[in-house]
Amino acid sequence: MWLHAVIFVSVLNVVKPLDCCGPALKGTVPDATGPATPGVQVSSERFGNVSGQTVFRYTIKNKDMSFQVMNYGAYLTSITVPDKQGRSKDVLLGHDTLKEYVDKKRRFGAIIGRVANRIANSSFTLDGQVYKLNPSGSRSHYTIKGGIKGWDQAVWKASTRADGVTFSLLSPDGDEHFPGAVQAQVTYRLTEDSSLQVAMRAETTKATPINVFSHWYMNLAGHDAGAEGVYATRLKLNADLYQPLDIYDNHVVPRTTSAHLVF
Repeated sequence: MWLHAVIFVSVLNVVKPLDCCGPALKGTVPDATGPATPGVQVSSERFGNVSGQTVFRYTIKNKDMSFQVMNYGAYLTSITVPDKQGRSKDVLLGHDTLKEYVDKKRRFGAIIGRVANRIANSSFTLDGQVYKLNPSGSRSHYTIKGGIKGWDQAVWKASTRADGVTFSLLSPDGDEHFPGAVQAQVTYRLTEDSSLQVAMRAETTKATPINVFSHWYMNLAGHDAGAEGVYATRLKLNADLYQPLDIYDNHVVPRTTSAHLVF
C-alpha cells in the first residue's frame, strides 16, 4: 500500500487581516464534525500534563491504517500502514512519552509556527515598520521555528471530528514580537480511501508573516529500519511552489523577496 499524505501548506506569506475576524479569533473552533466517514474510528486517551494542562493523544484509524496526534504542539506522533507483505509498520519518527517530546525538543511531528523557516538577523520590515524578533538560531543570528517558544510548545484546543481531529491555537498580538493576534487551526483527517490529510488555516488581526509546516521525519521502511531503510526509499514530491534560499552568515535562509515562485 502507498502512504498517501495530502498536506495543505504554504511558503512564506504575509497574511492580511480579514474585514471581519469571525468567531475563530475569539478562541472558538468552528463546527468541523462533518458527515461520518465510513469505516473511520476516532478515540482519545490521556497522555500526560504540561504546565498543569492535560494533554490528550488521539487515534484515528480504519481497516487499512491508523495515525495518532496530540494536542501538545498539534503533533502527529505515529502513522501505521501495511508494507507490501501486509505487515503493519509505524513509519513516523517520534518518541514514546510526552516527557521526551517536551524535554528533547526535536520537534518530530510538530506543527511549527508562526514562521517556521529562518528569518535572517531576527528582523523583518512590513508596511514600513521594522520588527525585531527573539533570536532562536545558531549564535543568535536568526529566528527559526517561531522563536524561543513556538507553537510546537503550546497546548492546543482540540475538537474531534467524525474523521479526525481539529486543533486550534490563539497566538496573541506581540507573541515572540510578531504583529497581530493569530488564530491558527490544523485539521488531521483520514479519508475513506486511506489518505491522511492535513489542512492548516490562519486568521490575523494585523498583517503578519505566516509560514506554518508539519515537521515530520519519516522512514517509509518503518521507523526501526534505520539508515538502510531510508537509503532504499525513492520519494517524489508533487508541489506547485518552492522557496528560494540564500546564504547568510554561513547559514541557509529563505529569500523573502522571492517567495511563491512556480516550477
